[in-house]
Amino acid sequence: MAIGDSKFIATNIVTGGAVLINGTGGYSNPPTLVQNADFPLSNVLTEDRYTTWRWPTGTSGTATVDFDLGGDVTVLAAGVAGMKRSGTATWNRWRVYYKTAATGYDGGGGATVGWTPYGDAMFGAASPVLRDAIVEGLGAGQFWRFQSSSLVTSATAFSVGKFVLAASVVDLGIASSPGLVTRRVRPSAIEQTVGGVFVRTGLGMEHALLSVPFRTIQRATLDKIVGLFYGSGSKTAALYITPTGLVYEVVPRGDELEYTMVWADGTNELYDAMLELEGMA
Repeated sequence: MAIGDSKFIATNIVTGGAVLINGTGGYSNPPTLVQNADFPLSNVLTEDRYTTWRWPTGTSGTATVDFDLGGDVTVLAAGVAGMKRSGTATWNRWRVYYKTAATGYDGGGGATVGWTPYGDAMFGAASPVLRDAIVEGLGAGQFWRFQSSSLVTSATAFSVGKFVLAASVVDLGIASSPGLVTRRVRPSAIEQTVGGVFVRTGLGMEHALLSVPFRTIQRATLDKIVGLFYGSGSKTAALYITPTGLVYEVVPRGDELEYTMVWADGTNELYDAMLELEGMA
C-alpha cells in the first residue's frame, strides 16, 4: 500500500446545519425513518459521537440516510464516525451518493436511480479501535445519501455517532510518515483472587494513543498544526487520516504541543514537532 499524507478533517457539514431528510415532510419518496426510540436518527446531527443513532433490534432492511445541504456543496471527503457493530456483523462499508440541486430530490427507485456514486467509506480490520471510516473524493451536490453495503438484520445491529461530509481537508504532508507510534489501550484493572487467579475488569472501551512526529517542517505546516487544535477558534476534536489510510477521531493529549526550531536564516524557519493524540472510543 502506498504511503499517503497525514490529513485532518476539523469541520463537518452534516453536524453544521444539514437537514435530515428521513422522516421529514416536503421531500419526494424519502427513506423510511428507522430508529430506536431512545437513540433516534436525529442524533447524527450532533457533533458528539457518543450521542448515537441505533438500528432497532429485530429490524431488517438496507440502512439508508439522506441529507439536504441547502445547495450544491463540493465535498472532498465523506464517511462515518463513532460506529459500533455487533460481533456477527460482516458488512464493512457505507456507500455514499449525491444529487445536484438541478437534478432535484427523489428518494425512490433505490440508490442507483439518479444518484451519482461518490465512493465507499470502508472500515479497516475488525478491531474495536477502528470505528471511523472516510473516503476521499470530489463531488458537488445538494442531496447526499449514505447506504449500508448489505442488508442489516437484528444479528448485524449497529450504532452510529455521526455521518461526515467535509468541504475541506487539512493536509499536513508526508513529513509525519516516519516514526508514527500507535498504542492500543484497553482500560482495565487486574486483581488476584485468594486462590491466585488473576481477574481482569474492563474499565472502558479500547482506544488508541498516537504519537505523530513532524520532522523538518516549514513554519506554514507548523501553523496548520497549531490551528487544528491549539489556535483561536480551533476544534477540540478532529478526524485524523493516517498515512496508511486508517481513520481515528482524535483529541490532543494533555492539551500541549511541543516543537523545536532546528534551523532559521532570518527568512525561513524549520521545526521538529510531536503531536500527541488520543483516539476517541
